[in-house]
Amino acid sequence: MADTDPGAVLTDMHRRRQIRLATAADSEIRRAWRILDVADIDGTRNAWQRSMTGIVSRRYGVSASVAEEYLAAYRTAELGAITGGVVIPGLPMAETLAALDAVGPQALKRQIGRGMSPSAAYMRQRGLVVDEARKMIMSGGRGTVRESARADSRAIGWRRVSDGDPCTFCAMLVSRGPAYTSEALALTHGANEDPYHPRCGCTVEVIYGDWRPTEAEQVFVDAYFDAAEAANAADEPRLASTVLWRMRAEGTFVDSPARRAIEAAGT
Repeated sequence: MADTDPGAVLTDMHRRRQIRLATAADSEIRRAWRILDVADIDGTRNAWQRSMTGIVSRRYGVSASVAEEYLAAYRTAELGAITGGVVIPGLPMAETLAALDAVGPQALKRQIGRGMSPSAAYMRQRGLVVDEARKMIMSGGRGTVRESARADSRAIGWRRVSDGDPCTFCAMLVSRGPAYTSEALALTHGANEDPYHPRCGCTVEVIYGDWRPTEAEQVFVDAYFDAAEAANAADEPRLASTVLWRMRAEGTFVDSPARRAIEAAGT
């Protein structure tokens, strides 16, 4: 966690603010979805793409600006000084457009082609487009904190901070702490160094001193090492493919069988 209590509070406030910011875009994204005519997907596709990329681009910028404000307050809390550069990575438009198109028009046509009713497919993909757009918007803030940490010689690294009740994948990444060693990079599937899934509640925090896991995070750390040791005992390397399923099977994370069984019993 942050070295100071105010820093930790600022990180949690920032995480919550970023989620609210992304969620606030939902109604705008749903209105844009209406542009896509299920009876003429190809004919309305370009107009929908223009609208969606505009929404994501604008709100990505807001997310980055919120992160810039957070960094100033966080550095003051952690270092007693506001100084330090801020690096705001640009939104990769080609990749953004491709991802939106894949979950939107392309997937809509595919679902209808597989026999799903046009109305059901339309509603299904609308929800998935909202989720994907939220993730893209929040990448503005996440990327700003991450890249600013890289450019800050005072920082020892950055780390992932969960919402306190993560899925197994997020818990695994949180357990690695800051600095992102070669082992941690392997666990994040290579080039995509710090992936986030739709509706992910995680954020990024710069680390200026020694990382001290919170009590909740220590549970994630212990779960990771238990799974990693089990993988080693099976003569397997420590990779996501060998560790993640063991953590999920033995843990009580959001996507763990034990957790789902408890929740199912309570319904």
